[in-house]
Amino acid sequence: MVAIDPKEGCRKLARELGAKEVLGVEDDPADAVRELTNGRGADVVLDCVGTDATHSVGLRSLAPRGLYSIVGYGGTVSVPSVQLIATETAIAGNLVGSWIDLWEVLQLYARGALKLKAETHPLEDVNEVLDALRQGDITGRAVLVPS
Repeated sequence: MVAIDPKEGCRKLARELGAKEVLGVEDDPADAVRELTNGRGADVVLDCVGTDATHSVGLRSLAPRGLYSIVGYGGTVSVPSVQLIATETAIAGNLVGSWIDLWEVLQLYARGALKLKAETHPLEDVNEVLDALRQGDITGRAVLVPS
């Protein structure tokens, strides 16, 4: 698995969670992905950000017959249809998942197969937590707990 993120804290977390390669965005990450895969590209790209820039990198990183899976949103995907057909690639949007998916994730967590990165905060700190989220200062999940 290759993880790409501009923030060192997020790259550190990706390493801790098992990413084999972790890239920043200083150089072209799509070129780096192709280099790491001997020119082939990634079979699956999971875009958790969903901006125009990440769409561009994700699609250029994709191998023939690959899947570009979009979780984050905010940008516009723009790719010539002939490119999708010629390379037999697919684009899929993902909102959350089904109840069965949630149950399976909980089972994986219960077996220790998933790691959860979360921090708790008192409910009265909601505004500070929201500011930290907007600034990108929280890695993982922030949980507000009533006093």
